[in-house]
Amino acid sequence: MRKAVPVIVILALLGAMTLAVTSAPAGRSTTKIKVGNNFFKPEKKTIRRGTKVRFKWEGGAPHNVTKTKGPAGKIVSKTTSKSGVNFTKTFKRQGTYKLICTIHPSQMKLKLRVK
Repeated sequence: MRKAVPVIVILALLGAMTLAVTSAPAGRSTTKIKVGNNFFKPEKKTIRRGTKVRFKWEGGAPHNVTKTKGPAGKIVSKTTSKSGVNFTKTFKRQGTYKLICTIHPSQMKLKLRVK
């Protein structure tokens, strides 16, 4: 004969699992934006609050990442032409960020939505 597991034990376990899932800190994810010769790829992206964005330079022209609109304070990277991940930023506030390269502002635009 099997013993029945008390309902209270099952509810306690379900509650603990729910707490573990809902209390996990946001921001453990990372995404990459390509900074190429006169473009961001992708040009539009939606991420979750707390996501770390790695801006990876590819190509030989100098570029930067500068916020023109959006929540929070100033976002400005150094201007560089060095390949590799040259700038990282964790986006903690919800909203829409408009980012450009100030050297190529009409060509290099990025709309980043943080939800």
